[in-house]
Amino acid sequence: MSLLLKDKVGVVTGSTRGIGFAIAKEFAENGGATAIVCSRIRQQAIKAAEQIKGKVFAAEIDVADNFSVREFMQQILSKFERIYILVNNAGILMIAIFGVKNSMRSQTKSYTRY
Repeated sequence: MSLLLKDKVGVVTGSTRGIGFAIAKEFAENGGATAIVCSRIRQQAIKAAEQIKGKVFAAEIDVADNFSVREFMQQILSKFERIYILVNNAGILMIAIFGVKNSMRSQTKSYTRY
């Protein structure tokens, strides 16, 4: 167990699979940190958190939505004193933010993976 991470709280966005999941798992299982597993879909976060041994907490957040980010921060800071680590692993599709027309979305849809 790493003493640098012991008893720290680490938020890992986009952590229900892939690299984000591996980072959250490492924090909780080998680092001694509390890993906050995040997803836009709470049930996915819960499912991923159940696969991790150690201190872990599942949370819902859509990093592209300011209201969702505010709710997330209120929830986490009411439960934990502070966030020590942030791994910003969630990907967002820029055309969703800038509101590009549907015709362009259909062209890029085949490249978009969630």
